[in-house]
Amino acid sequence: ITLGAIDVVPTGTSGVSFAGNSTIGLKSILWCRTAHKVMELIASSPFSTPVRNSGDLYEFTKASIHTPSLLGNGQGGLMTLSVNTIYTATVPKELCHGHFTALTVKNALVDAVRELRDDGDRPDVDVEDSDVPLVAVLKGRRVGGDRLG
Repeated sequence: ITLGAIDVVPTGTSGVSFAGNSTIGLKSILWCRTAHKVMELIASSPFSTPVRNSGDLYEFTKASIHTPSLLGNGQGGLMTLSVNTIYTATVPKELCHGHFTALTVKNALVDAVRELRDDGDRPDVDVEDSDVPLVAVLKGRRVGGDRLG
């Protein structure tokens, strides 16, 4: 079966990354017969603007994620969300606690939704069965002798 993905690259011991449109993403979910999840990259911090602390993470999340396409346009009902954190390398000390880091991402998204709504309501968090489950992947990188997020 050819899905039509481009830039297919093995990652880690059992993963693969690829590029494509939403149809290719849906085909990968349909034809991928594995327990692994298919995740869509919705934002990535460029190396020129590293995320070094919770303030950077909050601002990056709020500025980089198009909230209306993820959580709605601020009109009508609210979707629930959850945020989990995965680390693939050493990150700055302030970001090394998964729960705190996830709360920072959640707070940025909730504040963005509040700003869209006339009533100031916010999405609820549902860690068991959220409408929008998110995973924040912090990779870290080496610049000179320092590790950055």
